[in-house]
Amino acid sequence: EKGETITEPFKTLTYDGDHEPEIQPDTLDFGTVCSGSAVEAHLVLHGGLSISSSTMPTWLRFDTAWLDSWGRWRIDITADTSTIGTQAGTIRFQTDTGEFTLPTSISVIESGSPSQKILWTDTPFDGFSGMSTALLDELIRSHHLDIDFTRKIPRNLELYHIIFLTPEVVYDIWQEDVVRLQNFVEAGGRLVVGADNFFRGSVEGLNKIVHTYGFKMLDIEPIREVDVEIDAAQFQTDWQRNLFADVDRLHFFRPSPIVVDNRDAFCIRHPDDHNLVYTSGVQVKGGQVFVIGQSLLLKFFSEAAGHQRLLANLLTNPPNR
Repeated sequence: EKGETITEPFKTLTYDGDHEPEIQPDTLDFGTVCSGSAVEAHLVLHGGLSISSSTMPTWLRFDTAWLDSWGRWRIDITADTSTIGTQAGTIRFQTDTGEFTLPTSISVIESGSPSQKILWTDTPFDGFSGMSTALLDELIRSHHLDIDFTRKIPRNLELYHIIFLTPEVVYDIWQEDVVRLQNFVEAGGRLVVGADNFFRGSVEGLNKIVHTYGFKMLDIEPIREVDVEIDAAQFQTDWQRNLFADVDRLHFFRPSPIVVDNRDAFCIRHPDDHNLVYTSGVQVKGGQVFVIGQSLLLKFFSEAAGHQRLLANLLTNPPNR
């Protein structure tokens, strides 16, 4: 019944019956991934107080399920990427309100370079994401990029050369993970991290990570949007020029500015107010830190040709480790 209370250890949950029963996303297409990649997904199920059974294709594994404070089921699953080829099937959940079905598919290809691993966390295969992964899919197919898509920051960061951190992970990051990420950079890895005022809490979390490199993002939104032409002459090092090769323009929507106190860092600035920096980066002991004043990284990188080229450069020009 609407308003029914469910008591679990440590919390009381109430079902919001105003929401129509549904499962998010309505289709779970993992696209193309490389063999051996860690690929996790997060589903959101509205409208069922109990799940009596679940059925998964053999290449999917159920990890955990819990009710959040809004009475929604949150379900974590993992894809088995050990078998090369294309697979498809249907996920089924039987609840007290009926059966929920979710078409799912995956295409697994050989890894181009298993020693050049990339981490993208939080996973884009999330019921709350709503963003297309087509650009990542294209880059993985074209370059056989070995990308792990995980819900949390894994323990073994030494496996990776490049890490993308989204605000879902950044906003409540633990100090232990901050130290591990900084060690990753100083050991020669590339860290790409985004946040903004729109995603509450993400700016504070980002600053915990990047303040030691001379960056501080301001938790404000001074402008609605702006186009910035990229002046290649400003880049003084090969790694900067490589990352911005063929990137002529970037568009920022509701960005948060970055205060930069590092003379070695490059800055992508507002064309009329040079105090507003929206992207910056610096080399640190062989590693690199790349800060973006936008929280929805996948949306940012998918917007236009310059954004897509920047993502391709970040993924396919590995740092020296």
